[in-house]
Parts: sequence; C-alpha cells; structure tokens
Amino acid sequence: MTVVAILLCALVLVSRADAQHRLTETELLEAVARDGRVTAILNEPVAVARADRGRAGLPPNMVVSFEREAPDGGSDQTTWSGSWAPPLDGRRGLAVRAADAGFRAAEFDVEASRLEVRVEVRAAFAAWSIAFERAGSTARLTTSVDRIVRQMEERASRGEASGLAARRVALAGAEFRAESARAAAALERARATVSGWLPDLPAGASPERPSLPPTPGTAPPAESLPSVEARRLEIQAAEASLHLRNRFWETPVLTFGWQTIREAPGHLDGPVVGVSWPLPLFDRNQPERALAEERLVAARSRHELAVSRASARLEGARAAYAQLRGTAESLRDVELLADQAVTSATAMFEAGESDVTDLLETLRGAISGFDASLDLFAQALEAHRELELAAGRALPLTEGDSR
Repeated sequence: MTVVAILLCALVLVSRADAQHRLTETELLEAVARDGRVTAILNEPVAVARADRGRAGLPPNMVVSFEREAPDGGSDQTTWSGSWAPPLDGRRGLAVRAADAGFRAAEFDVEASRLEVRVEVRAAFAAWSIAFERAGSTARLTTSVDRIVRQMEERASRGEASGLAARRVALAGAEFRAESARAAAALERARATVSGWLPDLPAGASPERPSLPPTPGTAPPAESLPSVEARRLEIQAAEASLHLRNRFWETPVLTFGWQTIREAPGHLDGPVVGVSWPLPLFDRNQPERALAEERLVAARSRHELAVSRASARLEGARAAYAQLRGTAESLRDVELLADQAVTSATAMFEAGESDVTDLLETLRGAISGFDASLDLFAQALEAHRELELAAGRALPLTEGDSR
C-alpha cells in the first residue's frame, strides 16, 4: 500500500470518527422520546384519570354486620345482616360520563405536554448549536488577533510601529479574549443542558446546525388542537358533574339478615328485613350545585378563550417565522464574508496598506456581523418552535421529513 493510500485511509477514518460525534436535532429528540423516565412523567395524569374513571364505574360496596346480645341470666341473641344501596338513582352513570370525559381530556393534555417537552429539547439543542458556532468563530478570530498582537509588539520593539498602535492592538486582543471566554463558558452551559436530557452524550460530540424548514402552507383549525380539545371535553365533564349534583334523592338502603334468639327451653330464629332512606329535608346539595354551575360557566369560557387565542397565536407565529426565516436564509454567508474580511484586513495591515484603526474596525465589524446573523438564526429557530406550539403538533424539521 502506497503512502498516498495510507493517508487517504487515515483521512476517511478520521472523517468517520468525526461524523460519529456529530449529533443532530432529530437524534436528540428520538433519544428523549425513548427515555422511559420522560414517558412515565408525561403519562402520570392519564394514569390518574384512568383510575378515577375505573373508580366511578364501580357499584357501592355491601356492608355486612354481626351483633350479639348475651346479658347474664337472659336470652342469647345473634343477628347476621347485610345492607346495600342499589345504584338505581342514575348517579353512577353520570359519574362515569364525567370521569370518561376527564380521562379523554387528560389524554389531550398529555399530548400537549409531550409537544412542550419536544420544544424544550429543541430549545436546548438550538442553544448548544448557536453557542458552538459562536465559540468556534470567536476562538478563530481571537487567534488571529493574538497573532497580530505579537507582531505589533515585535514591530514596536524594533521601532517599526508606534507604541500607541501596539497598545491599541493589545487592548483589542484583550477584548476579543474576553469575548472568547464568555462564548466558551456559554458553550459549556449549553452542552450541560443537553447532557441533562442525554446523559450518555459522548465527550467529543458536537451539534449539527439545525435547519430552518419551509413555512407550512396550511394550518389546522384551532378546534382540532389538543389543548382546545381538552377544554371542550372539560365542558362535557362539567355538564355531567352538574347533572350529578342535581340528584339529591338517594337510593334506599336495603337490609337482609338472619336473627337467632336462644333462651330456655328452646330458641327462635328467622329472617330480618329492613330499609332506610335518607330524606333530603335540609341538605339537597345546594352548595355543590352552585359550584358545579360556576365550574360549567368557567369551562365554557376557557374553551371559547382557547379557540380565539389559538387562532390568533397560530396566525402570528406563521407570519413571524416566515419573516425571520427569509432574512436568516439571506445571511447564511455572513460567516464566510467575515472570515474573508478579517483575512483581507490582516493582509493589508501587514503589507502596510492600512492602519490600526482600519484593522480594528474590520475585526469588530466582522464579529458584530457574525453575532447578528447568529442571533437572527436563533430567533428564527425559536419562531419555528413557537409555530409548533401554536400548531399543536410536531412539524417537519427538514424538507424531506414526513412527520
């Protein structure tokens, strides 16, 4: 094998190793979606609502009792009995309806919560990606400035440059080093946030820059959003609860048993039958009915407000994302232009074709322009996440994504 072939193989292996450490936004989202801890937390409200629904469908328990009377010198009396209130007053059916609506509302709320987790994970990845690019660009620019600082110090020591020019360049170098330190610290914080979602994040992993997907052409109706559907089902639950509170007549409690009386010279036994029926003379669920009526009014108001707010939010989110995406796409080449400007300004300064003022202005303009483009890109990513929340569903992250 020739030396050229060995070098090519080495380059391929290095590129593959680097590719293995490039983490995409989709990969992070899929990893979090597979995390059982996140799934368990999200499904807790559904589990609670499922238990409430199962509890509402159960008939009342039977009460079994035993009594024995045995006074000294008297008769011995024992009584076995059981009492039960048959669910014939319609309360059980209304309770099941209310619990079933609450269960379905919880499912929609969990769907909305799952989308919120997705958006939070996307925000963490976007912050990591922006911090990674900012730290890399700032470090490269700082390296260039440090090289110029050393050159200026050498030229000043030989009397080829003024001490003032050397000090101005040194101050600029300190400024860029401070900015580079801040960018590196922000990168560490952003990476730590991502590793909180993905504990097994490789030490050498780096983020792949997220894309800005096209603006969706159609928007779902506000009534179909999970959060709005949950509010609609809350109305059904509130209506069933109000009907339930209007039932203040209770089912009679039926009692059946067997009684045995033992006394000399024999004993007597026979069945025991009874009924008890609470009469609603005073307590007729008046406070509960008033509260149920207020909750129904509040549930309807929440639904109406959710529909109007969802429509407006979706319209505004689509317009904002379209605006920010268009401008961010037009600034994709800012980093390349900044590097070219820095290279040209440095070459002209070293060739004596420009002064220190021109050099420093170019350096500051380069980093300022690149920071502005990164900030706008971050705002466009944030606008797309807001659009996902407004749409109530996960949107495609790339043009070929079918989700």
